[in-house]
Amino acid sequence: MTGLSWKAVLFDLDDTLIDYSSAAAVEREGTGRLVQPHLPAGAMPEFWKRFQEHLARHHVEVDTGRVTVDDYRRRRLRHALKPWCEPSPELTVAVASCADATAARVELHQGVIGILRSLRSAGVLIGIVTNGPEGIQNAKCARLGLTAAVDAVVTSQDVGRTKPDAAVFHTALERLRTLPHQAVVVGDSWENDVMGGLRAGLGAAVHICRPDVPVLTAPGLLGRLAHVDRELLGILEVRHGGS
Repeated sequence: MTGLSWKAVLFDLDDTLIDYSSAAAVEREGTGRLVQPHLPAGAMPEFWKRFQEHLARHHVEVDTGRVTVDDYRRRRLRHALKPWCEPSPELTVAVASCADATAARVELHQGVIGILRSLRSAGVLIGIVTNGPEGIQNAKCARLGLTAAVDAVVTSQDVGRTKPDAAVFHTALERLRTLPHQAVVVGDSWENDVMGGLRAGLGAAVHICRPDVPVLTAPGLLGRLAHVDRELLGILEVRHGGS
């Protein structure tokens, strides 16, 4: 029997428990320095457009393990540079190293471990549900002490599907032996975390709105009513952007 009315909380990882955006900004700056000498004047905006387009079209393939991370990175850089040049092996390795450094650079948002300890003290089970390659996401969790601080980590590669697919949430709940209506999802993505969790049948969702405190998302959006304990919201009340 838990101290709260919820049996489990499922957290997103990137930009929910950890500050991914700050590390990604450093990666973007480093990548830009590497490719700039290979571009004509004024071409950088088009390069970034093509770089992001490839991510939007193909991230599911790498997040589910259908394409290896190395192959994906090579194809993405080749696509982004196609109007101007073929990337050399040396450039490809250097850009990949920038990406590897991002995973090694991410840090927990301020207060996260305290939140997880408070939930566990209240008898609540904790899961992480994250899109991304299994090796990369699990390595981040292990380095930051999250693996030991939660009861289950589920990646999209584990499931072969990406959020907002219900299978990702249901896999985590199965490992926690929890029914969907007994769980709350917490995340920064409206579509992947909030709506994905609610469509999967979770009892409620909390939307992280940086730099503000978490905001309760009313499950009534889907014609259902639920509430989140004031105590639970108090536990989750952490401002993002901290070290």
